[in-house]
Amino acid sequence: MERLPFVFLRTEARAEGLTDKALRGPLVQRVLHGVYVRAGVTVDVRVRTLAALRLAPAGTVAAGSTAAVLLGGVVPPDHRIHLRLPHGQLRRKGTEAGTLRSRGGLPGS
Repeated sequence: MERLPFVFLRTEARAEGLTDKALRGPLVQRVLHGVYVRAGVTVDVRVRTLAALRLAPAGTVAAGSTAAVLLGGVVPPDHRIHLRLPHGQLRRKGTEAGTLRSRGGLPGS
């Protein structure tokens, strides 16, 4: 388990020899469907954003109030994670509840 990234996917855990039973056990905690961290990690907006980005297409970035919080801003409470997908990318079916995704790319992209 030492070789797994801070936020890891089920497929990565399985490749390292963890079973589905172990993923439901005390050594790890689920952040989003198929995305985990080690037990004891505080699942805050930063960890939830990293988890959502692990499932998103390459080039996706944190957006809106999520980006503001990550940069130290003070915004009204919002439990959702806001992501901006690259131009031309569509929202994945089965997007985790509490994750907003918008399209259109970034300025200059």
